[in-house]
Amino acid sequence: MAIHGLMKYTPFYRELADVLVGVDRLKRSLSRLLWALRLTERLTREYSMKAAKCFSAEEARYIRREYYGRLASVLREVDEEFKLLNEAGGLLSKLPDIDPEKPTIVVAAPPNVGKSTLVRRVSTAEPEIASYPFTTKNLILGHIEVRKGVIVQIMDTPGLLDRPLSERNRIELQAITALKHVASVIIFMIDPTHHAGYPLKYQLRVLKEIADSFSDVPIVVAINKVDIAKPEDIEKAREEIAKMGLEFPLFEISAARGDGVDKLMKEVLRLILGST
Repeated sequence: MAIHGLMKYTPFYRELADVLVGVDRLKRSLSRLLWALRLTERLTREYSMKAAKCFSAEEARYIRREYYGRLASVLREVDEEFKLLNEAGGLLSKLPDIDPEKPTIVVAAPPNVGKSTLVRRVSTAEPEIASYPFTTKNLILGHIEVRKGVIVQIMDTPGLLDRPLSERNRIELQAITALKHVASVIIFMIDPTHHAGYPLKYQLRVLKEIADSFSDVPIVVAINKVDIAKPEDIEKAREEIAKMGLEFPLFEISAARGDGVDKLMKEVLRLILGST
């Protein structure tokens, strides 16, 4: 992630850093490292002056050993801080470089319903695709060139489970953070075939939670896997959505084969950009 992106969109990246590492924990570690740096600088000055006053090589070697011993002691004091920063660097380096000035589509849903397949089909992103849940463990950003000079971002998110916010793990909380801070439009995907491992009503409870939590963001629902779904399963999905009173634009698609994807994206882009 580029530094300019972090500086331009601090709320999003700050919350992601808190989810992944813990901002307060990171601050404490940086404070401890600053203490170690200042102490190291003081020791270096002190022992440089002592070494300059030595009258023999033996005395200089003794001063050097003492200096290295005290330096090693300081480094042992902050060993955990180095480990934390190394871990944080690895996690934060994987964050996508979001441009807050560009509209962003966030694709959300429970695991294994086809989010990554859709994002891969319509954008430059290349998320990993597999037949098991939680393949996507990080936010993955792609770009769609609508026309020359007009770029829209699309984000693949980790799967969301039907449980309270306090029980969500840091993989899920990345998706919540993206929905909260960067979503211009949400595509919510549903798998009516039961292949995802999550019953239809379970998936719709997640949709209801997102609709309630992000009521100011337009939502488009995509019933996926229509190439393998039974007609009665697709119809049941439509009926259950209607029963819940969720009046969102609804599309039947196959992200894998491409059926209906153009119509879906045309509506999504219309919501973001107006007439395209």
